[in-house]
Amino acid sequence: MAGALTILLAEDNLVIQRMMSAMLARQGHNIEAVTNGQEALAALQSGSFDLILMDLRMPVMDGFEATHEIRRLGITQPPILALSGDDDAATVQSCLDAGMTGHVTKPIVMRDLVAAIERATGPA
Repeated sequence: MAGALTILLAEDNLVIQRMMSAMLARQGHNIEAVTNGQEALAALQSGSFDLILMDLRMPVMDGFEATHEIRRLGITQPPILALSGDDDAATVQSCLDAGMTGHVTKPIVMRDLVAAIERATGPA
């Protein structure tokens, strides 16, 4: 497992948000959770993150639009992992085309999430 990371979790479903925050905190990570892409942009502009976990479908600003905006910012670019129940090739390719680093399928399986985080951030 990668060392302790500061992770921005953009997830509008509060049950999933709390579950993922708890799972990641047990792995030693620091989590800041927001409920939409616009809040993710604001958090990124006021804080520093090693990784962003981005739900694709959120109100106000979805994960695709938020990723496009994040990639346009003139700041250090953290890896972004998409979180989605859609795991078809077209969705995964759309995530990569939007500037995301990878894709994790919901429902979240912790070993899959850990592996994706390690691929995105490299060894500690």
